[in-house]
Amino acid sequence: MTCGCVFNIIRLVIFCLDYLSGNKLNLERLFAKQVKPALGCTEIVAIGYASSLAFGAILEKTPHFFPSRKDPSNKKNVSDPEILQVKVDMDRNVYKNARAVYIPLPKSIKRKAKGVEMASALGIFCDFDNFERTNILTLFDDLTSSKYISAKQLIRSVKFDVDVVDNWTGKSDLDIVVEITAQFGNKKIKGKARLQHEPDNVTFISQTGRVLYRKNSERKEDMDRDLSQLSRMSISRILGLAQSLPDSVKKRLEEGIDMNMALAEEGLTGRYGLKVGKSLKRVYRKGIFANGLITECKMYAAAACDARMGGARKAAMSTAQSGNQGISATIPLIVTAMRTKYNKKKLIEALAVAHLITAYIAYYSGNLSAMCGCSIKAGIGSAAGLTYYLGGNIEKVRNAIKNMSANITGMICDGAKEGCALKISASVGCAIESALLALDGVQVPSDNGIVETRAENTLQNIGKVSDGMIGTDRTIVQDILLRSQK
Repeated sequence: MTCGCVFNIIRLVIFCLDYLSGNKLNLERLFAKQVKPALGCTEIVAIGYASSLAFGAILEKTPHFFPSRKDPSNKKNVSDPEILQVKVDMDRNVYKNARAVYIPLPKSIKRKAKGVEMASALGIFCDFDNFERTNILTLFDDLTSSKYISAKQLIRSVKFDVDVVDNWTGKSDLDIVVEITAQFGNKKIKGKARLQHEPDNVTFISQTGRVLYRKNSERKEDMDRDLSQLSRMSISRILGLAQSLPDSVKKRLEEGIDMNMALAEEGLTGRYGLKVGKSLKRVYRKGIFANGLITECKMYAAAACDARMGGARKAAMSTAQSGNQGISATIPLIVTAMRTKYNKKKLIEALAVAHLITAYIAYYSGNLSAMCGCSIKAGIGSAAGLTYYLGGNIEKVRNAIKNMSANITGMICDGAKEGCALKISASVGCAIESALLALDGVQVPSDNGIVETRAENTLQNIGKVSDGMIGTDRTIVQDILLRSQK
């Protein structure tokens, strides 16, 4: 018996044991966690959410969708507490993604804003009770001109301590702690909130040391059993899942089509970021490059990123906790479907493949790392989905994954910013090429670098490379970004 056969038998045994123990993958639950609307960069929103929760803790209040809701009968007005200090501690990757990206402000505000302090201050004035668990990443939709003015006044009058807390060991991860000190009558009260692993995963809330909420388990591995189940599946099994989607998942994927294309149109008509999408459109119209499938996909994806990084007031349908990954994973498929014989059923299945493959890689590489997720994780997901949509069989999908993995793996993430549109444009081009080459019979052999015979092992190798780039992350943040702030 070969090693491969033994490995497959072991995987089958593990899957059967999980099934019998009640740990069967729930597609509705998985997509609800992995694919959701996000208004603005998710790390910026996460800082705002943590700040909103910390301020709510001062009022002895937790979100209505929490299992043990804290909501005092004698509610106090938001203006009652006098805020004295705001302390924001975050890991290196949250800082990296939050420092230079624009915040989505109401169009009535003519000036743009960015930065950790502003995100935290705005979050304080956003009411989390206006949202549900499934759309909390659109928290800044609660912003108004008056709240923006209040946030600016708060920054001028109150000390904001912003620190990057990281010991540079272990896997890359998300960790945000916000502590707000306020004067309430003759008392000083401290509200504290912590988010871990994911931008909407609350693990702790307290008021002056008294716990208002604590998650049963703060361990990452206990958070998402469905994602853990997905990580053990074969590519063929994942394609099977895409062909048997619940109606609620199909509806979510349809919403994502409209949402992400609306964001792209905003980028093409507005003035956001580097205006990469608009520039590409002008270049193509001049006839410098042929206006074919690849160029159109690059244009729309870059435009969506321009809008999102530039503070557009439109949400992206995110994937694996990232709006930019949602753009990279979906827009090439949508544009391809629109330029070819449009098959809605096939497109929905292909989008599911893209989301699932992206989530699969994220399980091994982490949501945040030194590796550009929108280019690599979502780029590979997009290549797989494109191959599937264009009629590729399981072997062709595997080869597209290998082609893409052999191509731009290693592209660094140096933070969320306007320049992300350039990386997304590049990765979209590579994804389409990888898919088309796979359909034409091209496959990278298993003795080429990180590529292995099994596509699944190749994807897991990307996680190992991501872990190995923690030192690169340290250099980017500590030796370059933090130093440039001084």
